[in-house]
Amino acid sequence: MKNLFILLGVALMINANLYTQDFYVSTSGDDSNPGTIDNPWETLQYAMDMASPGSTVHIMGGTYNEKVYLNVSGTPGNFITFQNYNNEEVVVDGSGWNDPAICEIYDQQYIRLKGLHFKHNVQFDAMGIMIEGMCRNIEIIECKISEIHFSSDPSAPVNENTNAQPLIIYGTDPEFPITDLLVLDCEIFNARTGYSEALAVNGNVDGFEISGNEVHDITNIGIDAIGHEGTCSDPAYDQARNGYIDWNTVYNCQSDYASAAGIYVDGAKDIYIENNIVYNNQWGIEVGCENLEKTASGIVVRNNFVYGNASGGIQLGGYDYPSGSGMVVNCEIVNNTLFNNATTNYYDGELTLTYSENCTIVNNIFYATNPEVQLISLEDVVTIPPGLVLDHNLWYHPEGDENAYVYWSGTDYESLSDFIAGTGYEANSQFIDPMFKSDDNVNPDLHIKVESPAIASANASFLVNAGSKDIDDENRINESLDKGADEYYASAGIFNAKSTIAFDVYPNPAKDKFSIITTGLIADNGNLELIDLFGRTVQHAKCNANSVIDVQDLEPGIYLIRLEINNTIYSSKVIIE
Repeated sequence: MKNLFILLGVALMINANLYTQDFYVSTSGDDSNPGTIDNPWETLQYAMDMASPGSTVHIMGGTYNEKVYLNVSGTPGNFITFQNYNNEEVVVDGSGWNDPAICEIYDQQYIRLKGLHFKHNVQFDAMGIMIEGMCRNIEIIECKISEIHFSSDPSAPVNENTNAQPLIIYGTDPEFPITDLLVLDCEIFNARTGYSEALAVNGNVDGFEISGNEVHDITNIGIDAIGHEGTCSDPAYDQARNGYIDWNTVYNCQSDYASAAGIYVDGAKDIYIENNIVYNNQWGIEVGCENLEKTASGIVVRNNFVYGNASGGIQLGGYDYPSGSGMVVNCEIVNNTLFNNATTNYYDGELTLTYSENCTIVNNIFYATNPEVQLISLEDVVTIPPGLVLDHNLWYHPEGDENAYVYWSGTDYESLSDFIAGTGYEANSQFIDPMFKSDDNVNPDLHIKVESPAIASANASFLVNAGSKDIDDENRINESLDKGADEYYASAGIFNAKSTIAFDVYPNPAKDKFSIITTGLIADNGNLELIDLFGRTVQHAKCNANSVIDVQDLEPGIYLIRLEINNTIYSSKVIIE
């Protein structure tokens, strides 16, 4: 019996070592090495075959000409992390390989990729990272994905079969949804995607956050949440759902052959699209449903800056219901700020509506500058959208209300006042200059001035719908609710979507505690709030230059850190395991 306990003790010690082991990969290593810092492995594929739960694979700087398949899984509380060593530049280059994806994650769990650059895959259906099958707790953090093209020829003709996808998540298994998916602080850029998207969640994906990313210079849609495409064999689960698309910056997503939006929902449900900056795309934000007899539902679009988009600002509804598309139901567009959209297609205006049911559009700012003085377009649909609440918004065009134009399902209104009188919508709206800090068409500052009429003019009964924080992560209702994405504060500034603004969080992800490491900003005068994804403050603390925050009593998940120093707000995120 004694020998048995000794053996069990040795086994437990070995098992504990497996759960804390560090491995290393270098372009000058050898896969016959033990994978230590002095004797590293050579290839990423070997590391993705050999890493164990709880281990971290440190990848040293250089270019790895590989396409890799991730063949290991972590366990709850014991992620396997593949990350760049010491912040060195690590490029995973797919040149010369025929496999569709540079990195494929299939049927794996508790995996983290951090600080890697997946680059250069040129072929039909090229992919940067593909996540598919029975996956959960997959985290893509601070990675870059670029040069994913369906053709090497920038002028190649495009059709529905010419596609490329830098980051695609397919929920294919009807009994095993992809859940606890995180894409955080990544950059996806320079991709010719044909009819596809830069970043998409598709099918049975239930529980995700796409946050703090920069998506730009894409030849079609930037970020897309998709349903009803047959990705999952059971139609009841064939919708991306229960997710957040927040704090992203999306720009230069434009197409000559398709309707490209910076952020697009096509048949998904129960998603918050909030605190994003979306500009210089074809459309800004679009909520629709392309498939017949299907719906997109429960989408909340709030606290976004949307400006300078070519075709229009926000589009809501089934574009050709009932014969050519599905419809949109039970969605909300609340407290957004739109400016200078419809820069080339003047007839769509800041807000374009097609067929929807029971949707709400309130407390937004719509500032149009197009030469047709177009404010709203409700395209020709079977009937005026039933259950539509359109009210308490602020509208403006420098040409004045008497010259403004609204197209409403076959009826022309030559002013907003005529529209209100003729339809009853927007009875509590304003037509007045919102007084932005800058209304420069190229580089606006859409925060409102102290004298703005948007201040305290919103319908405060929609506070819960607007969320407890504005686009700068400042508290809503400063005396009373303001219209638009910005709640006025004298010290307000643009929220930086990247997670490291003025302080570092270490370790991140954290288990029992983490440290706030600043760069000389504070001594003992910082106030820290920890906020969960529902906007609830779960912890307060005073902060000095190197504070340690105890989080052992908090549930695992993603939390927003809000640090106030000398009346200035700084934000970051922490993952608690």
